[in-house]
Amino acid sequence: MLYGNIVERCMEVIREVCSTNYVDIINGNISPDHVHMLISIPPHLSISKIV
Repeated sequence: MLYGNIVERCMEVIREVCSTNYVDIINGNISPDHVHMLISIPPHLSISKIV
């Protein structure tokens, strides 16, 4: 379950991974049981690589 400090840490990790791979986060939402993200991925990366 994603609550409290876990949500904050999850957001930190997501931002770090996206920044490292030059991925832009357009929109996102963390719910207690899942994460929604709209991202812009550079053409040289595959979706499976980012996920």
